[in-house]
Amino acid sequence: MDPDHPDNWPRNMFVWRSNLLGSSGKGHEYFLKHLLGTTNGVLGKDLGSTGRRKPVDVKWRDEAPEGKLDLLVTIDFRMSTTAVYSDVILPTATWYEKNDLNTSDMHPFIHPLTAAVDPVWECKSDWEIFKAIAKSFSEVCPEILGVEKDVGANADPARQRWRNGPAV
Repeated sequence: MDPDHPDNWPRNMFVWRSNLLGSSGKGHEYFLKHLLGTTNGVLGKDLGSTGRRKPVDVKWRDEAPEGKLDLLVTIDFRMSTTAVYSDVILPTATWYEKNDLNTSDMHPFIHPLTAAVDPVWECKSDWEIFKAIAKSFSEVCPEILGVEKDVGANADPARQRWRNGPAV
């Protein structure tokens, strides 16, 4: 097993209403170093450089890769630490601007919320953002989602072959 091989890197990350690089994810400096490849404050030395025992079930690399992510997208109404480091920020509506459900891990309550005002500026509800993302993905990479595209007489021959399956 080789988690640091480039084929195993996460390339795109979508963060929805979470401060992954701030308070939600522990190891903020390691996220900055290894996922984003940006300025960081990692003070500790890697396990290999200290002469300590290394894992035997996983391939060890003396130089850990940095900057694995190609794209970081944040969907949030707060300007969190994650949003500051994101490539794209999709502004979502606040609690007062959308119909939503809110829950807590500390209480057995579900709080239904009703929109009190319309979203401002370019903000959309979470549902509207997800619909737009799904539509974009279905246009860019339909084979991943199993969506048929260009159906009909004007369809691309290569796509027709993909839709019809391999030639036997």
